Amino acid sequence: MIVKDWYYDGFNSSVMRIRNEPLRFIYDEFAAGKAYLAKVPGDQDYITASMRSNGIAAACFPTAMIASFKRTIRLGMTQPALAAKQINEATIVKFHGNPKMHKVFRPTYRFFKYGLRYALHGQPSFPFSVQELARNWTAYDRIYGNR
Repeated sequence: MIVKDWYYDGFNSSVMRIRNEPLRFIYDEFAAGKAYLAKVPGDQDYITASMRSNGIAAACFPTAMIASFKRTIRLGMTQPALAAKQINEATIVKFHGNPKMHKVFRPTYRFFKYGLRYALHGQPSFPFSVQELARNWTAYDRIYGNR
């Protein structure tokens, strides 16, 4: 399973569940130097093109399960209840591009990056608990190890 890219017809590899053997051909093609056209440098277009070239389909996570941290934090400035609802109902909170999640979990970074803007919009705090996201990440880290 993988996330459908939000901007164009392809996959976003920031969230995926892979069973190694059925998709081994992706790595084998890459290791052999096979090239595909790419809109964005990195693995996303390569994974998409390799799977399509080999006639393999992927199941995509339902979009209702996914909340973008970046989009939700922006939404929270004007619609805090909706932002809280999106984060609280999401199964996956996606950190794509910037900010990277480890930065968001730092109180000083969060204050200077978002806190001042929120205050200027009349919002006393974030519409959802960043600490809860950090606890979930830390729990995952303890179970599965550092990435």
